[in-house]
Amino acid sequence: MTFIAGHVHAPEGTALSFSLCVVADGEHEYTLGIGDTFPVRGETRALNRVENRPDSGRWAVLTKVLTNVDARVDAVDAVDAPDAGGTPRRQLPGL
Repeated sequence: MTFIAGHVHAPEGTALSFSLCVVADGEHEYTLGIGDTFPVRGETRALNRVENRPDSGRWAVLTKVLTNVDARVDAVDAVDAPDAGGTPRRQLPGL
């Protein structure tokens, strides 16, 4: 599976939104807020946070959500997220 970052939309005074394309068993596009979840190959992932990194711009941190009673983060994927729409600078494979 591959995660492709679209853009981060964060106007002052409103909630952040992040566009994401997931390529796994087809191509799926999502617009997510912090904490929103989406399905990937029978798993559930969530947008955990978006970080500003001085060396590489904004990154979206995705977490895999476990569905058992003791749900906790099992894995983290970071996706390079450009500030505006267009081609992402980097695509990272999922875990």
